[in-house]
Amino acid sequence: MADLEAAAVAMAPLGAWLRYHLSSFSKGKNYPYGTLCANFAATAIAAMSTGLWTKTTGSDVFWHAVVDGFCGALSTASTFTSEFRMLKEAPHAPRGYIYASMMLLAGQVAAVPFVASIPSM
Repeated sequence: MADLEAAAVAMAPLGAWLRYHLSSFSKGKNYPYGTLCANFAATAIAAMSTGLWTKTTGSDVFWHAVVDGFCGALSTASTFTSEFRMLKEAPHAPRGYIYASMMLLAGQVAAVPFVASIPSM
């Protein structure tokens, strides 16, 4: 168990670094596109990794590092929540709900093709 946690901790800084740099896409925009990109990428990579994980016989350590460490640090639930709240309270409240809908739809679009390829047990 300690190997799994250590691997996830080792990969987390890379995900956080990428998330930080993706946030630059949001500067001066009506929508926080950086958070949308980060969450989309984290969902797609986690779904793809889960699909591949079920088809390989290799070590679980690598997959835990990618899904729990890298994707966990790349995804931004707290930032998404604060940005949704900010957009919802803005003079044009529908923007917040449009942003939340875009985020949820993007996550589904990213995950469904990979999860659908997982063989049933």
